[in-house]
Amino acid sequence: MNKKRWILTLLAVTFFLFINSILYQFIREEDPYRYFTGIGDRIALSPNDSTIAFSYYHTGEEALYEANINGSNVKKLTSPSETRHRSPSYSPNGEFLLFLSANHQNVQSLWLLERVEGNIKRLSPPGEHVAEATFSSSGEEIYYIATSAEDFLKPEGETTEGYDLFSVNQSGTNHRSLTNKDFFSMSNLIVSKDGTQLFYVSFDHEGDRIYSYNLEDGTIATAHFFKQLSGSVIAPSFALSPDEKQLAYITVTEESRDSSLFRYELFLLDLNSGQTKQLTNTYSSTSSPVFFHHEKKIMYLEQPNWPEEPADYRLSTVNLQTKEPQPIALNMPVQPDDFSFWRLLDEGINGWTVALLYILLLCLASIYTNIYLQKGYLPAVISLILTILVLLSSFIVAAAINPWYGIGLGMIALSLAICTVFVFLFIYIFKRLSHR
Repeated sequence: MNKKRWILTLLAVTFFLFINSILYQFIREEDPYRYFTGIGDRIALSPNDSTIAFSYYHTGEEALYEANINGSNVKKLTSPSETRHRSPSYSPNGEFLLFLSANHQNVQSLWLLERVEGNIKRLSPPGEHVAEATFSSSGEEIYYIATSAEDFLKPEGETTEGYDLFSVNQSGTNHRSLTNKDFFSMSNLIVSKDGTQLFYVSFDHEGDRIYSYNLEDGTIATAHFFKQLSGSVIAPSFALSPDEKQLAYITVTEESRDSSLFRYELFLLDLNSGQTKQLTNTYSSTSSPVFFHHEKKIMYLEQPNWPEEPADYRLSTVNLQTKEPQPIALNMPVQPDDFSFWRLLDEGINGWTVALLYILLLCLASIYTNIYLQKGYLPAVISLILTILVLLSSFIVAAAINPWYGIGLGMIALSLAICTVFVFLFIYIFKRLSHR
């Protein structure tokens, strides 16, 4: 095979790989947790402070686990096959666990797990997407936040319904709607100590605020302690102490407000004195604070790889008096790693792959046009023109359609510009070497 055929063959193969890499990125399922192994984003502490309930991913499969408070004696509680089990919550007597089961569309249903027998029961009706749930102070009733599954699956801006509060008893009967407000967002559902109020975070025109729902008369008001907070609460990350004298919350630190990457740290507010102190210095992000019931400590999650996905959380506790953090190492059972051809394909085809194939395609085209057409810079010039067109279209799309789409096109234009520079440098060096 002569030189010309070699170049054309390599061009054809590279073009085939380039086009198919782009198409594969469009058709594959966008799930950063598809092959992830690590702890989920919610933790729960038993009423006697002896055990932790949490969800854990193993190569993308999320199930419920339980462990001793020091991370030992880890036990698997559920073994889902087509769904992901997450967001556990203990009953007041510690005999039951609430959890959410998410299907492949991330629509979540509410389930009840009997810890001793292992029996599970669905509590939410079909057609609902449940965001959060918690037990009443007696444990007989369950309160939860939900919206219709159909509305949840609609693109942002096309939804007609919102989130509301619901209740159901342990047997899965007496399902009631407590509100009919269609809230834009609701999260961090907490029952008051006396069992008469529900606290939750919702977004309004001023940002995230903590509201209270009175279970006796159905009235909604801003929570009495919200005005004492300094900074904005980041939902769903606040917790009341068992005696309701302290509030743990997550907010952006002052020193990171003017930086390119916000830091989210754990703070403690004394509701009597109004004094606030920062409990953590992770220089990353904290979430899911949970008060101990019988000790002056808080358990929380830290994300060292913030803001990347999947979130690689670390479990820790902090002493409320000394502010000393203590990491908890979960002694997870060893499980074989599920490695397949599709995982290799998913991890091998990404933005870097497409960029490298684009550069290789243009470099091969530059070699061909330089040898046989005496126009070595032609592919690089075409790439430059394409870059300018994409950049101009990003401004038009951002102004006329959607700013986020415009930003996306702008990022593509930046990538094209970098690739084009590489091609210009390559053909410059190639022409210099070929003339020697």
